[in-house]
Amino acid sequence: MFKIKFNNTVFVTSLILIIEGLSNLFCVPFALYYNESITPFLLPGIITIAFGLLFFFFSENNINKISDKHQIIVLLFYSWLLFIVLGTLPFLIDKSVSSNINILFETVSGFTTTGTTILSEVENLPKSILFWRSFTHWLGGIGAIITAIFILSDLNFGGNKLFSFDSNSLTKPVNRFRNIISIVILIYFILTFTQVLFLYIGGMNFFESICISFGTVSTGSFVPTNKSLAGFSPYIHYVMILFMFLSGISYIFYYFIITRKYRTAFKNEEVKVFSLIIFFIVILVCGILYFKMYNDIETAFREGLFQVISFITTSGYSITNYMLWPSYILLILVFFLFIGSCSTSASGGIKMSRFLILFRNLKATFKMLNPQSIDYDVKYCNKNLDENTNLSVLTYIAVFGIVFMLGTMALSLLEINFKESAFLSISALSSFGYPQSLASIPEAGKIILIILMLLGRLEIYTFLLLFTPGFSNKYR
Repeated sequence: MFKIKFNNTVFVTSLILIIEGLSNLFCVPFALYYNESITPFLLPGIITIAFGLLFFFFSENNINKISDKHQIIVLLFYSWLLFIVLGTLPFLIDKSVSSNINILFETVSGFTTTGTTILSEVENLPKSILFWRSFTHWLGGIGAIITAIFILSDLNFGGNKLFSFDSNSLTKPVNRFRNIISIVILIYFILTFTQVLFLYIGGMNFFESICISFGTVSTGSFVPTNKSLAGFSPYIHYVMILFMFLSGISYIFYYFIITRKYRTAFKNEEVKVFSLIIFFIVILVCGILYFKMYNDIETAFREGLFQVISFITTSGYSITNYMLWPSYILLILVFFLFIGSCSTSASGGIKMSRFLILFRNLKATFKMLNPQSIDYDVKYCNKNLDENTNLSVLTYIAVFGIVFMLGTMALSLLEINFKESAFLSISALSSFGYPQSLASIPEAGKIILIILMLLGRLEIYTFLLLFTPGFSNKYR
């Protein structure tokens, strides 16, 4: 079932080993600065780089052209799995996290940019391990963006090709391919560096500034301290609001801005709808909070704005206990947690582009009921959608809902109450950080959530089709 060209596997393995090894070594200075053991990073770093160079030497130093969707899916799944397995090594060597399943959960939560944790006392971990934990967010975020732009768009499951570049990324000229990747990574670096600077200027210490920035730009929510973000100044909150919003925008939009293709950039309907929805939902939520709960308009505005953007970008950071808010506000927030923000960003959820297509399908259906209407076409960015793409988008939304319900039912069987099961299920599937530690959840529940986190990050089809009988033969 899992046949794939040998050279592609060797080359991809070499790249992953080298990237992961360099990432491990990047943590060594932090361990030295805080007088902590460097073994959890130095040992796996040296070993993985050595094996990576060995694999690179025996490969053809490039990926052969892949036209087989099954091979693309196997390589994609293998790459994420290898990153996660190697990412557990610092935790395993350090032994500060209690069990293997907890280590796996924390690592998967990091790389999928979910941010849900099983740690009840985060500060019991060494600072260098906390840095690695946040760094998995950052690595997973850029991995998710590159996966969405260059791989999922080629597979075109759930209409992904609509939300990326026009031409097939695996047939792009090598120079253009490298240019696009370089610009995307540069944007990611700029957002990270700028947020670190802004947070540090606002009084947050350097270590916390880096870790929080790693989480924000990747739309994750790991925090390196036990204290709540509510304890930081309003300035810090507004900085986080800004960068959560920026991190929820499509990197294709940023690419066109950087390359001065402004007309193409501002034709992007998804970014417009994303911004407008935030504007109206913030007015609604902040208005309710001011009249129902707060006497201070600034507090109502800041906390409402923060949580709306945190939910819609599937980040998960919080500066207040929003579980105490009126239930109808929570329903609004969870609804937009399903949707998520823009495609080709690091956020999870269905994505705003698919929601827009769903809305236009509903509009077209109502038009069909009107005997005087003649235009039933569903459009995206002023282009008519072909039937197959439209059906693919609608099917993806349906499958997303089915997986959410199955996850909820599976968690409910573990004697977790239904409301909590539903919130846990959608949080994992949408890569959203659950607001409380899951230290007490049964191991079976952790395994279910690990599967849901992987399903959400790989956009469901990729994960499911890998294990579908006959799929490999269909695309040969």
